[in-house]
This record gives sequence, structure tokens and C-alpha cells, in this order.
Amino acid sequence: MPKTLTTAQLETAKAMIGSGTPTELSNFYDYMYQQGYGYAALANGVVNCQWATGTTAQNYMINSAGAQGVILDAAAIQKIEAGMANGYINTLLGYANSTGSTSQDISAEDALSIHSDTRNGVFQPQKKVTGLFFRIACQKNKFVPFYLIWPSAPTANAATDSVPTSSCSTHTV
Repeated sequence: MPKTLTTAQLETAKAMIGSGTPTELSNFYDYMYQQGYGYAALANGVVNCQWATGTTAQNYMINSAGAQGVILDAAAIQKIEAGMANGYINTLLGYANSTGSTSQDISAEDALSIHSDTRNGVFQPQKKVTGLFFRIACQKNKFVPFYLIWPSAPTANAATDSVPTSSCSTHTV
């Protein structure tokens, strides 16, 4: 279960995004995952091209854009990923807006909205496929850490472990 984070703590986390480099994004998502926010593990897998979900999401994004005549270079991917991180933290800040804190991770619908909004202007996402994935990964409005969905993924403890990181040579800026 996600820890309760105040608006100030969320703003501090948002500052970690910085200019959106892969290292900054990974550090941001690692922090959020350590606070119990499961979506962060999925997003960090994409940033680091990890696990089946991360590499599949990268390939899907590149191929979907390519099918629309848009070539995504490393800078474009970084811009999209930084936009998604900002969309994620801004959604959490929206949850905290009325009470000054939140302990709720984003819903599947919010995840789909963040992905659609971030990619629009670059290419049109395939909402049916992306939405189906988020509905599978999001159970009872809580993102299930990927290692609970995919049996060969590394195990982790959200309270004590960081999300494993690796480099993705096709993603270096």
C-alpha cells in the first residue's frame, strides 16, 4: 500500500524529474516505488528498458510512431518519458490537492490518460492496447508491481528495495 505523501513531499519528488534524463527519471521512479507506488516500478522498467514490460513498451511506442511515419530518436523518447513522469506526479498532486496528501496510486484510466496526453502531438497512441495493459496491471485501483504479474521478473520489496536499473543503449541521449 502506498505511503501517505504530503503535497510538499510530492513537490520534492517532482523536482527529482529535473530535465528528464534517464538517470533522473529512474531516481524519481525508484523513490516513488520505495514509497509503495506500484506504477513507478512499471514506468521505471520502461525508462530502463527492463523486463518484458519495459522493452515491450519501448518497442511498441517506437513501432506505433513508425507506423504513423514518426521516427522516435533518443531525444524524442526522453521527452515523452519526461512528460509521462510529470503527468504521473501531477496526477498524484491533483489527488492531494483537496486534503494536502495522498496515499493513492494512479488508476488505470489515469495511466491511459497520461500516456495519451503525453504522446499526442508526437504520435497517436493505440488506446485499446495500452488501456488493456493498464487494466490488467491495475487491480482494484492499485498497480500491481510487475514482478507479481510476470513470473520471471526479479522480486523486490517495495519498503526496502530499489527498482533494479540497467542501461538501454538505444535510449542513451
